[in-house]
Amino acid sequence: MNCEYELFLSHCTSFLSHCTSFLSHSTSFLSHCTSFLSHCTSFLSHSTSFLSHSTSFLSHSTSFLSHCTSFLSHCTSFLSHCTSFLSHCTSFLSHCTSFLSLCDKLPVSLHQLPVSLHQLPVSLPYSLGCDC
Repeated sequence: MNCEYELFLSHCTSFLSHCTSFLSHSTSFLSHCTSFLSHCTSFLSHSTSFLSHSTSFLSHSTSFLSHCTSFLSHCTSFLSHCTSFLSHCTSFLSHCTSFLSLCDKLPVSLHQLPVSLHQLPVSLPYSLGCDC
């Protein structure tokens, strides 16, 4: 009977040892799970922060692109006005050239006219481009 008791005690001790080992492994596993969960939470936090910064960057980029488009539109409009102004200047120079050509074809010099240009009823431009 003493032998059976010792065998039972040995089995109990062995079972208790396995339970302790299982508990130790379970605790270690739980620790790793907690660590993994902590890393997951940290990753989620960084992902959310990255998403927030990406959204903000996208918003600023869109705003910047809008301002660039507006600036380009104003530049195009300004260039159009410059082209129109140059066209008018070219037309004016053409008229000046035609007028000077007519001045060269006059049979008499303007200084030989009996009336001064300042006495004419029509006001003429101050600078006609010829020796008047």
